[in-house]
Amino acid sequence: YGACLAIDCRTYPARSVSEPDKDKVLRGSRDGFVETLIFNTALIRRRIRDPKLTMEITSAGGEILDVIPKGGGKEAGIAAVAQRFGWKREEIMVFGDGDNDCRMLSWAGTGVALGNGTPAAKAAADYVTAPIGEDGIQKALLHFGLLTPEDLAT
Repeated sequence: YGACLAIDCRTYPARSVSEPDKDKVLRGSRDGFVETLIFNTALIRRRIRDPKLTMEITSAGGEILDVIPKGGGKEAGIAAVAQRFGWKREEIMVFGDGDNDCRMLSWAGTGVALGNGTPAAKAAADYVTAPIGEDGIQKALLHFGLLTPEDLAT
Protein backbone atom coordinates (compact mmCIF):
# COMPACT_ATOMS: atom_id res chain seq x y z
CA TYR A 1 0.00 0.00 0.00
CA GLY A 2 1.72 3.11 -1.20
CA ALA A 3 -1.12 5.58 -0.82
CA CYS A 4 -4.13 6.34 1.29
CA LEU A 5 -7.23 8.23 0.27
CA ALA A 6 -9.66 9.66 2.81
CA ILE A 7 -13.15 10.47 1.60
CA ASP A 8 -15.07 13.26 3.33
CA CYS A 9 -18.79 12.57 2.93
CA ARG A 10 -21.01 15.64 2.83
CA THR A 11 -24.11 16.05 4.89
CA TYR A 12 -27.07 18.07 3.74
CA PRO A 13 -29.26 20.20 5.98
CA ALA A 14 -32.55 18.56 6.88
CA ARG A 15 -34.46 17.64 9.98
CA SER A 16 -33.00 14.86 12.06
CA VAL A 17 -34.74 11.63 13.00
CA SER A 18 -35.20 12.79 16.57
CA GLU A 19 -36.66 16.21 17.05
CA PRO A 20 -38.48 18.17 19.75
CA ASP A 21 -42.22 17.54 19.94
CA LYS A 22 -42.95 21.24 19.36
CA ASP A 23 -41.32 21.00 15.91
CA LYS A 24 -43.69 18.19 14.97
CA VAL A 25 -46.63 20.35 15.91
CA LEU A 26 -45.29 23.47 14.21
CA ARG A 27 -43.96 21.87 11.02
CA GLY A 28 -46.39 19.10 10.22
CA SER A 29 -47.03 15.41 10.64
CA ARG A 30 -44.01 13.97 8.80
CA ASP A 31 -41.36 12.63 11.09
CA GLY A 32 -37.70 13.51 10.61
CA PHE A 33 -36.80 10.18 9.01
CA VAL A 34 -39.41 10.36 6.27
CA GLU A 35 -38.72 14.01 5.59
CA THR A 36 -34.96 13.45 5.41
CA LEU A 37 -35.47 10.46 3.11
CA ILE A 38 -37.67 12.48 0.74
CA PHE A 39 -35.28 15.45 0.85
CA ASN A 40 -32.19 13.36 0.06
CA THR A 41 -33.89 11.32 -2.68
CA ALA A 42 -35.11 14.51 -4.37
CA LEU A 43 -31.64 16.04 -4.08
CA ILE A 44 -29.98 12.99 -5.66
CA ARG A 45 -32.50 12.87 -8.52
CA ARG A 46 -32.06 16.58 -9.18
CA ARG A 47 -28.26 16.30 -9.28
CA ILE A 48 -28.12 13.19 -11.43
CA ARG A 49 -31.12 14.16 -13.61
CA ASP A 50 -31.96 10.59 -14.52
CA PRO A 51 -35.67 9.66 -14.58
CA LYS A 52 -34.70 5.98 -14.37
CA LEU A 53 -32.87 6.50 -11.09
CA THR A 54 -34.05 3.84 -8.67
CA MET A 55 -33.08 3.37 -5.07
CA GLU A 56 -32.40 0.35 -2.93
CA ILE A 57 -32.56 0.13 0.83
CA THR A 58 -29.79 -1.59 2.76
CA SER A 59 -29.55 -2.14 6.48
CA ALA A 60 -26.78 -0.48 8.39
CA GLY A 61 -27.62 -2.67 11.38
CA GLY A 62 -30.32 -2.24 13.97
CA GLU A 63 -32.96 0.26 12.94
CA ILE A 64 -30.68 2.26 10.63
CA LEU A 65 -31.25 2.05 6.88
CA ASP A 66 -29.26 3.41 3.93
CA VAL A 67 -31.11 4.48 0.80
CA ILE A 68 -28.71 4.39 -2.14
CA PRO A 69 -28.95 4.36 -5.93
CA LYS A 70 -29.60 0.81 -7.15
CA GLY A 71 -26.30 -0.81 -8.08
CA GLY A 72 -24.44 1.81 -6.05
CA GLY A 73 -22.89 1.43 -2.66
CA LYS A 74 -19.59 1.90 -0.95
CA GLU A 75 -17.86 -0.71 -3.11
CA ALA A 76 -19.03 1.02 -6.30
CA GLY A 77 -17.64 4.35 -5.11
CA ILE A 78 -14.33 2.84 -4.05
CA ALA A 79 -14.08 0.95 -7.36
CA ALA A 80 -14.56 4.22 -9.28
CA VAL A 81 -11.84 5.95 -7.25
CA ALA A 82 -9.53 2.95 -7.68
CA GLN A 83 -10.05 2.97 -11.43
CA ARG A 84 -9.36 6.71 -11.59
CA PHE A 85 -6.02 6.30 -9.76
CA GLY A 86 -5.05 2.97 -11.33
CA TRP A 87 -5.25 0.98 -8.10
CA LYS A 88 -5.90 -2.75 -8.22
CA ARG A 89 -8.68 -4.26 -6.15
CA GLU A 90 -6.11 -6.44 -4.36
CA GLU A 91 -4.35 -3.26 -3.17
CA ILE A 92 -7.39 -1.89 -1.37
CA MET A 93 -8.12 -2.34 2.32
CA VAL A 94 -11.46 -1.28 3.76
CA PHE A 95 -12.92 -1.14 7.26
CA GLY A 96 -16.54 -1.68 8.18
CA ASP A 97 -18.85 -2.56 11.02
CA GLY A 98 -22.41 -2.64 9.68
CA ASP A 99 -24.59 -4.75 7.44
CA ASN A 100 -24.32 -2.00 4.83
CA ASP A 101 -20.55 -2.64 4.70
CA CYS A 102 -20.80 -6.33 3.73
CA ARG A 103 -20.54 -5.87 -0.05
CA MET A 104 -17.62 -3.48 0.39
CA LEU A 105 -15.84 -5.84 2.81
CA SER A 106 -16.11 -8.79 0.45
CA TRP A 107 -15.30 -6.70 -2.64
CA ALA A 108 -12.00 -5.25 -1.42
CA GLY A 109 -8.67 -7.02 -1.51
CA THR A 110 -8.66 -6.94 2.28
CA GLY A 111 -11.87 -6.40 4.20
CA VAL A 112 -11.48 -5.68 7.91
CA ALA A 113 -14.48 -5.80 10.24
CA LEU A 114 -14.33 -4.00 13.55
CA GLY A 115 -14.90 -6.06 16.69
CA ASN A 116 -18.05 -4.08 17.48
CA GLY A 117 -19.45 -4.90 14.03
CA THR A 118 -22.54 -6.88 13.15
CA PRO A 119 -22.28 -10.65 12.66
CA ALA A 120 -22.88 -10.18 8.91
CA ALA A 121 -20.01 -7.67 8.62
CA LYS A 122 -17.65 -10.00 10.48
CA ALA A 123 -18.63 -12.91 8.22
CA ALA A 124 -18.00 -10.86 5.07
CA ALA A 125 -14.56 -9.69 6.22
CA ASP A 126 -11.16 -11.29 5.72
CA TYR A 127 -10.04 -10.22 9.18
CA VAL A 128 -11.77 -9.09 12.37
CA THR A 129 -9.95 -6.56 14.54
CA ALA A 130 -10.71 -5.00 17.91
CA PRO A 131 -13.72 -2.70 18.38
CA ILE A 132 -13.42 0.90 17.20
CA GLY A 133 -13.28 2.14 20.82
CA GLU A 134 -10.26 -0.09 21.44
CA ASP A 135 -8.20 1.25 18.51
CA GLY A 136 -9.41 -1.42 16.10
CA ILE A 137 -8.20 0.35 12.96
CA GLN A 138 -4.76 1.00 14.43
CA LYS A 139 -4.46 -2.61 15.55
CA ALA A 140 -5.42 -3.89 12.10
CA LEU A 141 -2.87 -1.62 10.42
CA LEU A 142 -0.23 -2.94 12.81
CA HIS A 143 -1.34 -6.53 12.12
CA PHE A 144 -0.96 -6.09 8.35
CA GLY A 145 2.38 -4.27 8.69
CA LEU A 146 1.09 -1.00 7.29
CA LEU A 147 1.93 0.71 10.55
CA THR A 148 4.79 -0.02 12.95
CA PRO A 149 5.14 0.74 16.65
CA GLU A 150 7.83 3.24 15.64
CA ASP A 151 5.29 5.06 13.46
CA LEU A 152 3.11 5.52 16.53
CA ALA A 153 5.98 6.93 18.58
CA THR A 154 6.49 9.85 16.22
